[in-house]
Amino acid sequence: MSLLEAASQILQQSDEPLTTRLIIEQAAAQKLWTSPGGKTPHNTLCAAILREINNKGDASRFAKVGKGQFQATSK
Repeated sequence: MSLLEAASQILQQSDEPLTTRLIIEQAAAQKLWTSPGGKTPHNTLCAAILREINNKGDASRFAKVGKGQFQATSK
């Protein structure tokens, strides 16, 4: 599973917005994704989520709701 797929799944299950650090922690705890050794996977995830929001607009799986906080667009 890709990190973006894991993030989408985690945010779908969450009742509140999450930071990318929390998403990474939950992805590891749920064994959905593990870092291949990168030093800042939360920054990589943040960039990927923002890229999807910018590229897909309303069709994106993610919404930015605050500084560094994201939620799923549909549940």
